[in-house]
Amino acid sequence: AAEGSSDSRCPICLERIQNVSYLNPCFHGFCFACIQEWSERKAECPLCKQYFHSFFHTIRADNDFEEYILPVENISSAMFEVRSTSAQRPESPPDHGSQAREWAIEELMRQFAIRRPSQPGGISLGQVREQVTIKFRRALYRSGVWVRNVQAGGFYRDISADFFHRNPSRLHRLVPWLKRELRVLCGTRVSLVNDIQHIILHNMTHYDLESQAFADLLQPHLLYYTNHFLHEFINFARSPFNIKAYDWRANY
Repeated sequence: AAEGSSDSRCPICLERIQNVSYLNPCFHGFCFACIQEWSERKAECPLCKQYFHSFFHTIRADNDFEEYILPVENISSAMFEVRSTSAQRPESPPDHGSQAREWAIEELMRQFAIRRPSQPGGISLGQVREQVTIKFRRALYRSGVWVRNVQAGGFYRDISADFFHRNPSRLHRLVPWLKRELRVLCGTRVSLVNDIQHIILHNMTHYDLESQAFADLLQPHLLYYTNHFLHEFINFARSPFNIKAYDWRANY
């Protein structure tokens, strides 16, 4: 942006942006020092009010940048927004906390046919979210709906075998996604999920994800879901997001 234009100035300090830092996932840009200080008070974008969990900075190229991840204690949990599609349900949840949470749980359970457990304590919103996500992801595979694109603001990660061979710690980010997707495809067979996950992570340092050799390794385990799974996995691995932000940004 031209010097002095609004695009070149930090919305926090109103000075020219120093070490531009883009929030994950909204991609609004700020000075590194400004947004770092802001995030210590509130993990909410000053412009769009969307919660963020990290930001990208020291950007040298589209796939050469650093990521500052906020400490867990700095990140606020946004309320899981649910809208009713039934005329028999209230148009909006109650205003106060516990009743609104209960309304959200009941609505999600109804829409996704999730049964309330009989044990004391009921079911938490987190458990409902997890079950809803598993059912949704399973429906995508069964209906053959593939991710079209991910709104990543032009950022992408290196996912070559050579990169993971040199940076094996970068594999850790992929584990939550792998565990979820393999649970979607393999159900509750924990040993099978763990075995396939081990095969994937071990061979990612030897074969590129887009290679036929990698697909051949998974074919005996994932059968006709192999290509669909790899397409989803490559899109997640290349994205700059964690699993939660990726789910927000993926278009199907």
